[in-house]
Amino acid sequence: ATSGRPPAPRPAAPWRRSAPPGTAGEMATIIPRPDGTRCAVGSHMPGGARSLWTAADVADDGIGGTLGEWMACAGMTLDDSAAALGSGVASEATSEARKPERLARDGPRERRRQPPALAGEVGVPRLRITGAELHVDLSYHNAQDEGHDIEGFGTACYLTVSVKPAGTSANQVAYTAVPDSLSGAGSYREREQHGLNLGVQTKGSFARFDYGALVNAIVSAL
Repeated sequence: ATSGRPPAPRPAAPWRRSAPPGTAGEMATIIPRPDGTRCAVGSHMPGGARSLWTAADVADDGIGGTLGEWMACAGMTLDDSAAALGSGVASEATSEARKPERLARDGPRERRRQPPALAGEVGVPRLRITGAELHVDLSYHNAQDEGHDIEGFGTACYLTVSVKPAGTSANQVAYTAVPDSLSGAGSYREREQHGLNLGVQTKGSFARFDYGALVNAIVSAL
């Protein structure tokens, strides 16, 4: 016999976090710095800079930020030195100063192996001159994936940025006079440009509680 009363609601699973109103099942993008703190980008976007972007925030214009903001999320600026990209001792001395264990181990012998700096070189090159590689890492996780606090959203994308100094360059040729088909005479202007190479990598992990697997494990242990 039945009492006619509706069944009691099933309690929420202990691993399921409570979601803010209107956000359950949605995806949010979280932008952390290398030290784990949040990094806000998009000062020029409607609503201003933020480190957490919801589906509503990106509906019209997506996620946007200036180059300076993205570099800051990696803990760097375009004015940082790129000592390893110098021509010789002038930059190597700065590089070794950042690695005291290497200097203590090899001392003057290591410095002697370096080629001499080019004539007239003073100081070290900067990233805005040499260029760099900017890597964007997109890591996706759901609420059941342990170790990732997605703040009640259905899915979170952690967007992390890293910058590696590199001599990135590209050549561009513009003809001011097309070469003659017979004599080959002509003129052109060639430019060597340095900038940023952008790379994007996606990864992630999703987890779910499997009651069937739990029951099988208990039965197998009996």
